[in-house]
Amino acid sequence: MDPTALWAAVKTRAESDTGSGGLYAAGAVLVTGLFHQAAPDEQEGDYLLYEAYAAPSFDGMRTAVNEIHARFHVHVPTDVTPLPPALAADARASAIIARIVGDWHQQAYGTAPTYGFDHWYPTLTSAWTPGMWFRDGFHEEHDSDELHYVLDFKTHLSIKAP
Repeated sequence: MDPTALWAAVKTRAESDTGSGGLYAAGAVLVTGLFHQAAPDEQEGDYLLYEAYAAPSFDGMRTAVNEIHARFHVHVPTDVTPLPPALAADARASAIIARIVGDWHQQAYGTAPTYGFDHWYPTLTSAWTPGMWFRDGFHEEHDSDELHYVLDFKTHLSIKAP
């Protein structure tokens, strides 16, 4: 399996969130960076990482399927805002998480979300066919300098032999 087309679609989807309240909204950007697997050491401000943490394979006679477990890491420093920093950081983190999850629950039945990744069908430029993305968990890994939220998603990629 070659996941590069999937990661390109994830990056494009996140960077295209430029509407009001979006991750990259004009004049009110929520994140200073979006990175696959690792951020530069000098990265400052609120940022996102995305990665796969598992991809088990379920192959059939003429079909290959990978269940992709993807993760978004929301990093929000607590020391870059006016007092009280924890409250301001919580508000910023909440806004970022809302954009990652998306608005599928506000759409009419059968309608794709306009932003975010929950219930999203990516369009890939590869032979692999993607499945719908679903939330698959959530946990926190905070430390004294930053809030760190982790949002897990699950999807499938499949390919059929000719």
